[in-house]
Amino acid sequence: MGCADATGIMAVIHGFAGRLHEQPDGVDGMVVRVDSFVQQAALGSTSKSPRWCIAYKYPAERKPTLLKDVEHQVGKTGRITPRAIMAPVLLAGTTVRHASLHNYGLASARDIRIGDMVIVEKAGEIIPQVIEPVLSERGQHGKVRKIKAPDACPICAGTVEVEADETGKETARR
Repeated sequence: MGCADATGIMAVIHGFAGRLHEQPDGVDGMVVRVDSFVQQAALGSTSKSPRWCIAYKYPAERKPTLLKDVEHQVGKTGRITPRAIMAPVLLAGTTVRHASLHNYGLASARDIRIGDMVIVEKAGEIIPQVIEPVLSERGQHGKVRKIKAPDACPICAGTVEVEADETGKETARR
């Protein structure tokens, strides 16, 4: 589709956004390029990419769902990660029921609590993640509880050490 200027390009990009989910294949963006070889030569390129061709990525689809519980997963290094158990929600073509909360410090910093209505998206249209709680609905779906690291390892019942990295993010290890 040809456009004469940036306004026309943006009109096409925004016009197509309403039809993303009608496409037979998943679409997460558009590529905009200059067709004129003379203009391409004038725009040039960097050491890694041409200046006459760019990708526009649409924002990830976000939906609310209920955070029903959190389970504690133990990785091969002993790191314990909180995993959200949510009411099923259809997101980017699949039903999402679980998402990583990454670490206990991040869940605390975002004030995400069990029993909250939360906003979920798929990072890169692939990996589900909890973005934030819907604070206006806190407590409307039952009692809420803060997310805490377990006192004992869920695998071996050994002691758990909560440590903070250089950014202050709390991580639990067995």
